[in-house]
Amino acid sequence: MIYDILILISAVNIINSLTCPPNSSYSLCVSSCPETCLGVVGPPGCEEVCVEGCECNPGFILSDDKCNPWFESKCILEISRNFYEASTHYLKS
Repeated sequence: MIYDILILISAVNIINSLTCPPNSSYSLCVSSCPETCLGVVGPPGCEEVCVEGCECNPGFILSDDKCNPWFESKCILEISRNFYEASTHYLKS
């Protein structure tokens, strides 16, 4: 019984000691392939698994190791030798 209480207290202390960067929050299960400027579902070649850690809050995207507002990110995409900001909408001809 005392051993179980000590384990619980230790787990709570570990969780409380994890501090996430601004505009992100802690979770027991976050994507190992967070949305980044490199891709809507994570960087190329990323294998999706559940991991413990911090993730960007809704409306924010991982850019330069920070959670920045999506509309402020300077993500650039190359499409057919043309360059666009990632938030740009375009029609494919």
